[in-house]
Amino acid sequence: METQSSKLKIYCETSFWSYLVGSLTSDEKVARCQALTRKWWEEVAPLCEIYVSQHVLDEAENGNVEKARSRLEFMSQATLVEGRSAAVQALANNLHTAYAVSKTQSTDALHIAASAVNGLDVLLKEARAKALGMTYCEYCLAQLKGTVPLVACEDSNEYDAKS
Repeated sequence: METQSSKLKIYCETSFWSYLVGSLTSDEKVARCQALTRKWWEEVAPLCEIYVSQHVLDEAENGNVEKARSRLEFMSQATLVEGRSAAVQALANNLHTAYAVSKTQSTDALHIAASAVNGLDVLLKEARAKALGMTYCEYCLAQLKGTVPLVACEDSNEYDAKS
């Protein structure tokens, strides 16, 4: 008899990995996100199945070479899911058509679509979390407490600030 894993299946998008391996910063907001991400990785990740798509790997190769190598090394612990299938692309296009995701955020739509098409439970995503009224840090903390289903981080598009 085949048993399904009871572990939560979590898709971690690129920003998560950047906070995980980024150099410590004096910026309080970023430093708090880094600390909570690292705590989540140590305490929660072992209880979950972690997934990425090729889109995450492609983005992770950008920026500081040493940090990119470190991000990819951590990502090697994750399972790669299909992120370029027709189903993923169709859902990403539908997200744009329905104005659920801006057309300028095509990779974000692909992350959402890849996690949905592959039947994952949670998308750890850095994005504006206005609907939840939480920052990424607050969300990571809520994840640690097991009280929320989705992770987001507000207003941080500065890739190198975390790299």
